[in-house]
Amino acid sequence: MAKNGAFDGQTDDTAPLRAALQAATHALELGGRTTLVSGLSFPRGNLTVRNATIIVGAQTANASFGAGITHDSLDGVTYENVTFTLAAGANPSAMVRALAFVNCRNVSFKSCRFRGFTGNAMYSSGTQIVLVDDCGF
Repeated sequence: MAKNGAFDGQTDDTAPLRAALQAATHALELGGRTTLVSGLSFPRGNLTVRNATIIVGAQTANASFGAGITHDSLDGVTYENVTFTLAAGANPSAMVRALAFVNCRNVSFKSCRFRGFTGNAMYSSGTQIVLVDDCGF
């Protein structure tokens, strides 16, 4: 489980979440915690993130691809039972996305939800083999 972050949905947890992802072996269990991120670059593939609410910060519009979490050239990224939510106060008409995938493979979403995003909740370019199962947009 991730430690050293507030995980209260109000404090930016980008750095502690990055550290937890780097330290995780195969899965990061967040135990239902709520985390606020903005401009996080997912550190590696072959990793599952489970049981969380991830709030995408208002300043994310300035991040790569306008995404809260960017995945670049990774193989094996899975999100299970994760709700992605646009932060309160964020401009819903700005191109803010929960996630961006660039040149990735084997990406899975299982029982995930995307809330508050207008337009695209995700950006994808050159990504192959994507599974979406029991998700709501």
